[in-house]
Amino acid sequence: AVALSEEEEAYIDMMVQEKVAEHISNSLDRLHSDNSQRRREIQGKLFALNASVEEALMHIKHHSDARANDVDSRHQMQAKVAQLQGRIQLLLKLHQERSRGGGSPGGSP
Repeated sequence: AVALSEEEEAYIDMMVQEKVAEHISNSLDRLHSDNSQRRREIQGKLFALNASVEEALMHIKHHSDARANDVDSRHQMQAKVAQLQGRIQLLLKLHQERSRGGGSPGGSP
């Protein structure tokens, strides 16, 4: 075994400490950088997810509004159809009365 002087041992200790400190510093920097990148990725994913959820909610709202509008328009259409049916029945009744009477111009003899 080679005997080292105190100066050499002190120098080696100092170099080891420097290298360990440098390694720890680099590792912490890399970890911080990785964490920052991961944080940005997660934040990006959260923003995308939030946008998707908002879009889905808007679709749901739009469809529920459309469904409500469909119900309204269905009621309106049903009312219009009933109104038309009433008019048609009235016209048929008038037409039948005219046909029976036979006195209308252009009517059947």
